[in-house]
Amino acid sequence: MLGLLSRATANLKNPLSPAGWRPEDPVPSGFSAHKSSFAAPISSLGTFAFHSVGHYGQGTIVFERAAGAGATADPPSYGDTVSDKPRAVGNVEIAVEARTNSDGLYITTSDAPIILSSVRCGRAKLHNENNLDPNKGALKNFEDLISGSIVQAERIDLMCENGPISGSFCASGAIVAHTTNFAIKGDFDASSLRLSTTNAEMSGSFRAKRDIVMTDAHGKVEGEFHAPLGCQIKGQYVAIKGSFEVGSELKLLTSVFRIDATIRLLASSSSLASLPPVTRVDTNASSTAELPTFEDAMASSSSSGGLGVVTVVAETTDAGVELVYESQPAEVALRSIARSSGGSKVGVTHPAGWEGRFSASTSLTHTATLTRASATPFGVVFDVEKRSEISGTVGTGETASRSRSVVEAEGEAEIVLR
Repeated sequence: MLGLLSRATANLKNPLSPAGWRPEDPVPSGFSAHKSSFAAPISSLGTFAFHSVGHYGQGTIVFERAAGAGATADPPSYGDTVSDKPRAVGNVEIAVEARTNSDGLYITTSDAPIILSSVRCGRAKLHNENNLDPNKGALKNFEDLISGSIVQAERIDLMCENGPISGSFCASGAIVAHTTNFAIKGDFDASSLRLSTTNAEMSGSFRAKRDIVMTDAHGKVEGEFHAPLGCQIKGQYVAIKGSFEVGSELKLLTSVFRIDATIRLLASSSSLASLPPVTRVDTNASSTAELPTFEDAMASSSSSGGLGVVTVVAETTDAGVELVYESQPAEVALRSIARSSGGSKVGVTHPAGWEGRFSASTSLTHTATLTRASATPFGVVFDVEKRSEISGTVGTGETASRSRSVVEAEGEAEIVLR
């Protein structure tokens, strides 16, 4: 059984009376709950002090002592003589929960895990400095430093120092998430996404009304991506794998590791005209990891319909590339290039009914090939200049001249027509 002792405390300078509630009470309508927990070392001679500051520095403190040996004995009062007792050292588990109806959510000096529960707010800015281990050499708690869900916000900024980020986050504006040495996982839905980490993975569902930019090093990026105005994934020693629904631009740039992408091209949408103007996104990252924006692309893009052009670039070194195009609307022209060095295979597959020009080239010691279904509806004209080079056209007339697919490799190079 847990022994409970509850008391309400209030800042004497605060004219408002404290709000009495218990953790098991439901969150009132219009309020959101923010939870955090951590462990602090304390000895039998230690004393805890809780201090509330600010106009809204008030609330309820609940003390819980677990059952067990000595659980019924009260701790010594401050100043009592306890010299005849051994000095015991242990950890005290501390949980903090804040309930608020404030429009904004700002937590910028936290060292403990920040746990969110179906938060609705204006702007959310969460920064976990993770100073519990200043040397970052013996981290004991690998639990996510920022986790949970923000179901509605105008903008979300998440930053960690050597800690994981996970959860479900939705914003009408931008979502910016940055950490180092740990993963970013979850569902992210916003107007624009800017995510970065190092030495870890980024995985989940990533949906943007406009664009996505993600950077990583010595990790991997994997998931489902939706970005009508472009998606960029850049890294070094990063494996990239996912399904992509994109318009305007898709850039997958890495080294040493594979790129595996299933791609659906999106047609121009007049609904983009109703979105608010693009503004520069502050990444809060270091100058060496500055993330680009898509302002120039937006300024030159047309949302009035007509022929759209989607550029796809997939590049790596010493590893393979596999691009599979599942669909391409008739009003969309494709500019695709897939390349790699180091002897690995590079292959690109186009959907049934695809029309356009293609070329595949490799080193003299390997072969460039064209694989096509027997029921290809359009004529295929191609030339084999040498075993390592092949080029040609699928279809005839203006439609066939709109799209182009290029494969460059030092290993096997292949174009596949379904």
